[in-house]
Amino acid sequence: GCPFDEAVLASVETDESRSKVVITIDKNSNLAIAKRPVGIEALKDIPSVAGLTEHPPAVLIRAHKMTPHDTIRTVLDCLTESGMWLISFEAVEGKQV
Repeated sequence: GCPFDEAVLASVETDESRSKVVITIDKNSNLAIAKRPVGIEALKDIPSVAGLTEHPPAVLIRAHKMTPHDTIRTVLDCLTESGMWLISFEAVEGKQV
């Protein structure tokens, strides 16, 4: 598979209800999936990754609490335009993103 697909699959976290692709955003608006930097346009490719258990997958945005709201809004818009509606959000501090 391509590195993007591998990163998406590596990022998946599963809780009791469903598995989620995890996108992290740092306070400088840098996006990453499984620590692999990605551009905003790449997010549109998430639903086409082979091997995901749900189509479209649920997504968790784990953003630094200082991440600009505009960045988060842009990411949300990109995900929903690509058919990903099950989106949860987690704000974290410091080294967790």
